[in-house]
Amino acid sequence: MSRSRPAERCLETREVYRGRVVNLRVDRVRLPGRRETTREVVEHRGAVVMLAVDEAGRVAFVSQYRYAAGQELLELPAGTLEEGEDPDAAAARELAEEIRFAPDRLEKLGEFFSAPGFCTERLHLYLATSLRPAEAEADEDERIEVVWAAPEEAAEWAREGRIRDAKTLAGLHLLALRSGAMMDAARYSAVVPYLVLGLLERHPRVWARLRDYAAQAEGHHKPRRSNLNRLAQRSPRRPMGRHPTRQMIVFLVRNASKQLKLGSEADPNDRRLQEAARVMDLVQMELRTKRAREAVGEAESLFTADFLKELERLLWLPTRGDLPAPEGLLRRPYEREPAQERLFDLT
Repeated sequence: MSRSRPAERCLETREVYRGRVVNLRVDRVRLPGRRETTREVVEHRGAVVMLAVDEAGRVAFVSQYRYAAGQELLELPAGTLEEGEDPDAAAARELAEEIRFAPDRLEKLGEFFSAPGFCTERLHLYLATSLRPAEAEADEDERIEVVWAAPEEAAEWAREGRIRDAKTLAGLHLLALRSGAMMDAARYSAVVPYLVLGLLERHPRVWARLRDYAAQAEGHHKPRRSNLNRLAQRSPRRPMGRHPTRQMIVFLVRNASKQLKLGSEADPNDRRLQEAARVMDLVQMELRTKRAREAVGEAESLFTADFLKELERLLWLPTRGDLPAPEGLLRRPYEREPAQERLFDLT
């Protein structure tokens, strides 16, 4: 980004027009270097624009005639802020008025200017999900048709030139960027089971101890399905540090077991994932039956400090119950997925 330039100084303002939606003023300004010129400025209260996505993943558009453009345009739902109105409230209001749905979840994605060369309008972009039917009175001068489309179809419309509205193109672009980041996270999640196997490959002595420990504990516990949601509510609030607690160790091992189970469900023919998930699950269940000091002692005999640190980084210790990917792996983790034939043979 280039260095910021000295600001232009306003010397005089003259209002030319005051309207219902916009005002027009002409400013006499002094430029850097003391030269003077005039700036014509259209004043606007600002607006909101919404990416409303239904349960099927479709995005809502509105088709309406725009007098200034002289044609009907396909746009994202949007609307002007009322005087002093909060953008969040305006987004919910405009959605109800234009597409007859209200969002239970509204997330702000960013802000941008529509035409910064001459207009003060700032647009607030929202992602609206968990939609429910809502009734609201639309503006009398609006004739709107609601159109739903998958993001891929909308992208094709943009490429074909069917979408010509700037705020809609900007919103779809930000949605594509967000979807790309979500896709990276999804791909990372798909790779986690193999990364855990790769970790066991690098620590064969740890794996041997875990397998023996699980064999001894097998008669004490019944097989069950892990509940990651319930686990998330009990997740430790801070990283493991130099002195791991029983809660932290159980949390890491149980999460590793859950990830391995998810991998085995996706690839039921890979017996290594099934075996590793079974072993890790038995280990965490057995450690949970121990007193805190005893559990930590047994964990220290099973794991090395390096193994636990790598496992913590792999799962990226959650603070709110989620499991975001480590920064170093998020860039393109699926490009460095270990070759399966090189993974440690767990069968």
